[in-house]
Amino acid sequence: MYLIAAPSQDMQIKWKGYPSGGVSWASAFSPEAKRVTFAGGQGSLPAALST
Repeated sequence: MYLIAAPSQDMQIKWKGYPSGGVSWASAFSPEAKRVTFAGGQGSLPAALST
């Protein structure tokens, strides 16, 4: 299971595309989030969420 809780099914579906263990909600919304990249570094958190 990728997520424990998601704001919506839409978010959950989008997040399922990322590798398991790559990012958790705790780390995604922590101060480190600005330094976290997704999908092999092809974008920041805001970019990933808006895709």
